[in-house]
Amino acid sequence: MGFFDTPMVNTLVNQFVQGGNGYASGRDGDVIISSKKDSVLLPVSPSYFSVTVSSDNDTVSLQGVGAVTLKGLTGVKSISFSSFFPGSAAYEYANMAQAPYDYIEKIEAIRNDASPCHLSIIGTNIDLDVVIDSLSYGEENGVGDVEYSLSFQEYRIPTQSIASTIRSSVGLRNRSSLATAFKRNIVVRRGDSLGSILKRAVLNTQAKDVRQEELDNLNTIKALVKQNRVPKVGESLARGLKKG
Repeated sequence: MGFFDTPMVNTLVNQFVQGGNGYASGRDGDVIISSKKDSVLLPVSPSYFSVTVSSDNDTVSLQGVGAVTLKGLTGVKSISFSSFFPGSAAYEYANMAQAPYDYIEKIEAIRNDASPCHLSIIGTNIDLDVVIDSLSYGEENGVGDVEYSLSFQEYRIPTQSIASTIRSSVGLRNRSSLATAFKRNIVVRRGDSLGSILKRAVLNTQAKDVRQEELDNLNTIKALVKQNRVPKVGESLARGLKKG
């Protein structure tokens, strides 16, 4: 569940789609930025927007094997676009409800709020909780139009499992933290190498029912690879590298 629950998002968006607050809206491409205190419908829809997302993949080098790419989890989305606030009534298509710098003040208030906001672009799949990364604006044409650029980053509430992953990842910097207990088991067998253990850990994370334990095991063996430490026969990743 996001920071904004579904009923709240629907209320905020429908407020504009149904023509509330003096807006005649509901067009594909309309952009609505909502906080828990206020909402802004941008008067001129951006001519384009861009979305960037990447995965936290990792590459390690194994002796006798070479470079191995480990598939990581997906990162958060970054969204950006540019448009302008008209300085006059010459733009008949613009849903102007206030002066250009009044819009800027509202967006600044949302950006500076301690809570995240919600970004919706009607007619697209952009409908998510975000934080405003940056806002830049200025005048260039001398007629009062205020041009601006906005960039956002997807906001995720740190759930208990995510917090656990963060603690585990930070702890892997120290060898002592490798004693974290995991529920699922990878026991070091006779003849195992870092490469063969890594392969088993990677295969476990590719199952459809992958759980946090498999990801933790993979992080453990990745830490061993970086330390160039070969575990002993009988040691168990799921028991913090203790005898199974």
